Amino acid sequence: MFSADQTKKLQEMTVALLKQTSTAKGDVDITELREILRFHEYRYYILNDPLLADAEYDQLYKFLEKKEAEDPSLITKDSPTQRV
Repeated sequence: MFSADQTKKLQEMTVALLKQTSTAKGDVDITELREILRFHEYRYYILNDPLLADAEYDQLYKFLEKKEAEDPSLITKDSPTQRV
């Protein structure tokens, strides 16, 4: 589903985003955050080959929840936070 180049790019984006969410500096692109979460869900649930620690995934997921709670207009039907 993800090419080697896409995987590399998403991993780089993940590292940068983890730094941003831990320091709360800079604006975060919510669309990118959702894409990153979906990528890591695929790696974890489909491939059974996670590239991210559970705590790091949780950090990103909770950050998305926080952003959506602050601005409900950011919530989309396909957001990882809207699934059961």
